[in-house]
Amino acid sequence: MTLEQMIEQGFTADQICAKLGHSYDFVMQFIEQRHDEELQKQYEFLSYADECANDDANYYGEFK
Repeated sequence: MTLEQMIEQGFTADQICAKLGHSYDFVMQFIEQRHDEELQKQYEFLSYADECANDDANYYGEFK
């Protein structure tokens, strides 16, 4: 089982460390990086949605 699979299945950082033998700091950095990447994807998606909404509003004359 990989580190990512364990995170997806809800294992805690302590459990991952015990099972895989990684340091606690390594596991926490991995979790934080993964979280940051997910937030970045969400931000990009929402920015694109806002851009599309603004384009639609401009097209239909609703945006000033």
